[in-house]
Amino acid sequence: MIYYRQKIDSFKEGFDNYSIIALVHENHNLLLKDSKKISEEIAGSNAEGEMRVTRYFNQEINTKRDEIISLLRTKSFFPGRQVIILNGLSEKDHKIISAIDSEWQNQDAITIVIMDKLSKNSELKKLLVSSTRMALVTYARNRLTSDFLKNKLTEDGINYEGNEVLDTLVEFSNFSSEDILENELEKLKIFKLYDDTP
Repeated sequence: MIYYRQKIDSFKEGFDNYSIIALVHENHNLLLKDSKKISEEIAGSNAEGEMRVTRYFNQEINTKRDEIISLLRTKSFFPGRQVIILNGLSEKDHKIISAIDSEWQNQDAITIVIMDKLSKNSELKKLLVSSTRMALVTYARNRLTSDFLKNKLTEDGINYEGNEVLDTLVEFSNFSSEDILENELEKLKIFKLYDDTP
């Protein structure tokens, strides 16, 4: 099942009925935020503190395959759903997703997969799209305009004069990925912290 991120108002749209939820986009920070939101919708806001969220990263995902599969049915001391997050899964390592889905039963841990890209004709994409138990969340690349940036700067409490700042940021965004631009905006926000001058 494919979901388009810009059309999702809330992650309460039944994501707890999927064995796998794959988030695919180049903006890693955005994926981390969304995986946290999904995790909290599924397992509750206390899940992290109650150790019901388990994370695996990049190469360790393949080396700990058996551990991940057994974690699907492992029960926590605390009530509530468990979540497994596979952060930075490589497309070539997609067989673990098939293994998780084939072992998964209702009320088992839900696996959130974070990936930066999927090729058009990949086996994994075909698997995610054709399955009724797996969700693929795709993100459209946002074209940053001066209106968007004007709202963002205002929201962050950054004052400016003229359009030079907006023009510079729009030009910078044309040659940078979204997560780099997001980091630069965060630096600008910190630089102007407690400074009301434009």
